[in-house]
Amino acid sequence: MVFVAAPSGPWVDLSIYDLTAKRLQLLGTTLRARTPREKSLLKDALLAQFGEAFSTGTIAPVIDAVAPMSEFETLHQRMLSNANVGKLVLTVP
Repeated sequence: MVFVAAPSGPWVDLSIYDLTAKRLQLLGTTLRARTPREKSLLKDALLAQFGEAFSTGTIAPVIDAVAPMSEFETLHQRMLSNANVGKLVLTVP
């Protein structure tokens, strides 16, 4: 299990039993402390490995909602209340 960042905060309920029963490993990181060069290299590596799958739609980001910029407050409240599952996307005209 890999997670990047913690938009909901640092605390989660996690059953160690579930983790060990499935023989999972937990890996966490953040991109905030990375240099722009490191971020660029990570993006390039991600696209090299998964670019074709993204292009064909085999894998895709989870999108919770798409709304125009005029609905920023609505989406922001959705995020603050932790109601979204996936990305919140604002469209720009």
